[in-house]
Amino acid sequence: MTQPQTTIKKLVYKSGMVYDLALKKHCPSIKYSDSTLPSEITALIEEKNILDLEGSYGDKEGYSPI
Repeated sequence: MTQPQTTIKKLVYKSGMVYDLALKKHCPSIKYSDSTLPSEITALIEEKNILDLEGSYGDKEGYSPI
């Protein structure tokens, strides 16, 4: 059975440490649109099922990524 291809419209990678989530806009970021996203990144996201991860260490009640 073949799994459906993931369609990623936009990817934003931010890094940094903040004491308040309202300050996350000040963290440096790398932005990709669907046309500029490298195929290697899309392949890794699909291969590792990154979009299915949720919760703290697998605890579905933990949190959802922002």
